[in-house]
Amino acid sequence: MRFLNEASHELNRRGVSLETLRRIAQKLGITREALYYYFKDRNDLVSHCYLETAQTLNLHLDGVLATSSTQTERIHRFIDEVLADDALELCGPINLGMMDEVRRRMVVQAIDELFEKLAGLLKRGIDLGEFRACETGVAAPAIVSLILWQPFVNLVPSGGPKAPRQAYREFIKSLILKGTAADRSAMPPYEEIEFKTPEGSAAQAFDRIWITDVKRAAILSTASRLFNEKGVDTTTLDEIASQFGATTGALYHHIGDKETLVTQCYLRAYQLSLFIIDRALEQPGSRLGAIAAYEQAWTQAQMRKDVAPMSQLASFDALSASSKGQIQSMSQQFGARWRKLTGDALAAGEYRKIDLDILQRTLPGLSNWLVRMETGDLEHQRSIGRELSVFLTLGIGALPGATADLRPPTSLSARPGD
Repeated sequence: MRFLNEASHELNRRGVSLETLRRIAQKLGITREALYYYFKDRNDLVSHCYLETAQTLNLHLDGVLATSSTQTERIHRFIDEVLADDALELCGPINLGMMDEVRRRMVVQAIDELFEKLAGLLKRGIDLGEFRACETGVAAPAIVSLILWQPFVNLVPSGGPKAPRQAYREFIKSLILKGTAADRSAMPPYEEIEFKTPEGSAAQAFDRIWITDVKRAAILSTASRLFNEKGVDTTTLDEIASQFGATTGALYHHIGDKETLVTQCYLRAYQLSLFIIDRALEQPGSRLGAIAAYEQAWTQAQMRKDVAPMSQLASFDALSASSKGQIQSMSQQFGARWRKLTGDALAAGEYRKIDLDILQRTLPGLSNWLVRMETGDLEHQRSIGRELSVFLTLGIGALPGATADLRPPTSLSARPGD
């Protein structure tokens, strides 16, 4: 168990690389070559970590389902157990694309079983009046995403103090049940943010704000998608170049070396988040609604393959100080806007008393698993984004009014430069 715990810790912080394997071996007091006595290759090691996490979550959920408790108590106990201070570190299956089909199916099956059982718990809670009516197929993965985000919450630059496990546990338990709204009787109105241009795709829209080189924009979009699916270290420049029928030399010409490419993908993701939050800040009326608009748009952006913002925090620690500095600078720009938006919501009495720093760090993890699901239909993506914005705002707890308004918002097509 210690073996997999050390492996999970390093995979969460540095991704899948030969350097990660060396560090794991060093912590265990063995040589890197000795690791292969226990595992066939690094894919086998990663598969074991992913499967161990999925099986651990299933085991604990089975245990709480066997107790005589309310559905709320079961969710809270489940979170308390898997994120206990002395619990082994979880390793979310974020790089399924690097695995062979047999191993991938094993992990996906275990995760699907977890979702199904958790969705069943939520349905019983809805029937008993403990929870509001919601799409359990969205709420269940969202809850698991928040749990699996714990190893990453302190890797998100925010300027605030680190959140210990206990603080994170209590925060997500409260967020899942109550959301962020001070008044949970109705969903605030907001205008949907659509990042598009009449002549181009969503990706082209925000890329044109920052990137004038069309080939460079296409490379960053494709590289981000492949990094998200397979991981940074297991995605080669040859694989990225082959998507365009180009050579690695062409990548060097338009971008630079691999670290530069990874850094630019991170910066592109922040540029997208800045574009969306600026549109949210421009919205009139409720600040709570503007935040919901941001969450819906960000979720939809993550699910779109033509947008595919980089979401691989596991590789951040492996970057140079210079690359980290560039990313952290962009993160600070986003943080300032986020604090303005959420601070205004709090000042207006729309937000309940909540730790805004932990919320900022937690938000990227809310849709972490949902965005990896096969959701090619744009209307389905919109529906998921909308449901997740309601999850963030109202939580899943029973609402105070039987006729609470959860109707869809109006839509606003926001174009760059408007």
